[in-house]
Amino acid sequence: MYAGRRGRKPAPLPVPIIGGTDDLAAAVAAAWPKAQAVWSKFLLLGAPVDNTASGSVAQIDLSTRQVSLDLQLVRKKNLCGCLEGILAHEVGHHVRYPGTLAVHARMRMIERSLLPLKDYTLTNLFSDLMINDALRVPFGEHICKVYQSFAADYNWRADPAFIFYLTVSEERWGRAPGSIMGTKTALEFGREYPGYRAEAQMMGQTLFALGPNVYTQFIYFVSVVSRYAILRNGNEPTAADPYSCNCGDPTAEDWADALTPDARERETVARALDEGWLARQTAERMTDAQATDRRVAALPGQGDADANRVPEAMAAYYRQQAERFFLVPPPQERTG
Repeated sequence: MYAGRRGRKPAPLPVPIIGGTDDLAAAVAAAWPKAQAVWSKFLLLGAPVDNTASGSVAQIDLSTRQVSLDLQLVRKKNLCGCLEGILAHEVGHHVRYPGTLAVHARMRMIERSLLPLKDYTLTNLFSDLMINDALRVPFGEHICKVYQSFAADYNWRADPAFIFYLTVSEERWGRAPGSIMGTKTALEFGREYPGYRAEAQMMGQTLFALGPNVYTQFIYFVSVVSRYAILRNGNEPTAADPYSCNCGDPTAEDWADALTPDARERETVARALDEGWLARQTAERMTDAQATDRRVAALPGQGDADANRVPEAMAAYYRQQAERFFLVPPPQERTG
């Protein structure tokens, strides 16, 4: 067990909610099966735990299939009546977007091919947008209330992409400008980014019809939102999303698998080139013979304190390559 740095107490372990003594335990117990049933009757997920002081209303770790709630924040923001919608959103990460950490790793590799960002990522905004839209009918009001409860705290200058993301929902769901993000933010943002609402409306009309290839949807999303993800002063954005679900870290095997563009990615890049979402030079760099080398250079952990991440991913990559080689029969044994 990691005890933390000397002089600091270790972070408290998450506490089971259902069956516990918290005054929201019964409400969570009632909401949890309903939230799962929106997606499927057969799910293997850990019952929600209390991860107070996480900084996000809720999170899910896809490696452990564990959902957590920040009950202190839920109470502070008066969201106790939105537990079904909040939990259904987290289940959506497990079921569909991204579904697995392997898909998440590929999305991060695609993103790093398109944006010069080190720490900030659009993957959570994309996944959240897709999930929220799927939950619009049963839980649209719950979802809106979560974002509305934080509206006074939004700093659009620090994270313009997040505000644009909220605008897409306002436009697609037929809500008044500023009804989710706050009218003050909407007015100020409009002065800085004229035409952003028309761009958000177009995204709402286009994005959800691009499936079922999630990478096609993601590249289109990044191609539009990149305008808002790169700050005009050259600094990297600071995430403002109160719903930063933090789906967990991909394993070394996940990163290794994502180092080589697969068939769905190549299909996506070809379509993005045809649609004009990508420049030809960018599209070629994403799928040419050096694409894997570029992804190796973009692996998380390059130059960071966690120096083991890159060699572990590369070791997994070489294991995967060796397994593929040995599983291919010699030419004389092949049939057809």
